[in-house]
Formats: sequence, structure tokens, C-alpha cells
Amino acid sequence: MVDKITAQRDVEYFYELLAKETDENKRVILQRLLADAEKLRQSDDQEENGDKKTKAAQANVKDG
Repeated sequence: MVDKITAQRDVEYFYELLAKETDENKRVILQRLLADAEKLRQSDDQEENGDKKTKAAQANVKDG
């Protein structure tokens, strides 16, 4: 799985390339790559949030 820093870096990189590119065919490809990178970044965020909730629940069970 891609870590959060790498996923964010990829998203920023594709945004930069997209901003500079004028060829419409290349822009379409970059938009697809950007969409995939965004999905990876968001899935990594969701996993991180899920891990926090799991750890919090485990801490509550130990305390209770």
C-alpha cells in the first residue's frame, strides 16, 4: 500500500504537470492518473482513520 506522504506527493506532482500541459491527449491521461492518485490518497486517509477508531475502541475495552 502507498503511504500517505507518497500519495500526497503524487497528487501534487500530477496537478503540476496538468497545469503546464497544453496537449489535450496528454491532459486526459494526466487527469486519469490524478484521479487514481486521489483515490489512493483518500483510501490511505480512510485506513488511517479506521486504525485510530480501532485503537480507541481497544483502549476503551481495556479501561472498561
